[in-house]
Amino acid sequence: YDGVRTRGHRYKLFVCRTRKVVLSSFFINRVTPIWNFLQDLCFTVDRLSYFNHKLHNIDFSMFFKGRL
Repeated sequence: YDGVRTRGHRYKLFVCRTRKVVLSSFFINRVTPIWNFLQDLCFTVDRLSYFNHKLHNIDFSMFFKGRL
């Protein structure tokens, strides 16, 4: 093991699936897929400004669903 992960970063979040539509619109259910989408390189920085710079270089358009 050389520290390379093939399934994303070690800070992945898990949210139980829900059958109710109202629960699926909660903030945590909307943000978790975006958080889990982040690359491991975003979490290897030691300053918040570096983390923000990494975020600005990621294309999140797949999560917007027609919103501008």
